[in-house]
Amino acid sequence: EGDTGVVVTQLRPSRDGKAWMVRLFNVADNPQRISLRWNCPVGDVWISNPMEVSLERAAAEIELTQFEVVTLRVEH
Repeated sequence: EGDTGVVVTQLRPSRDGKAWMVRLFNVADNPQRISLRWNCPVGDVWISNPMEVSLERAAAEIELTQFEVVTLRVEH
């Protein structure tokens, strides 16, 4: 719904082949809140570090601070 300042800068399979790694970047100079919609069934969605380690389950809405990068691990 509407434009946000959040863009997907990377979408690739995880190294273990069990998930998609999605990197989000808030290009806006203010915080943004987004919710993601998938065109296919997905399993758990995790906030991850760049080494693909799941840190915490992602909320339905993800808030990114100014110029923040967030990596998600989307299990399938």
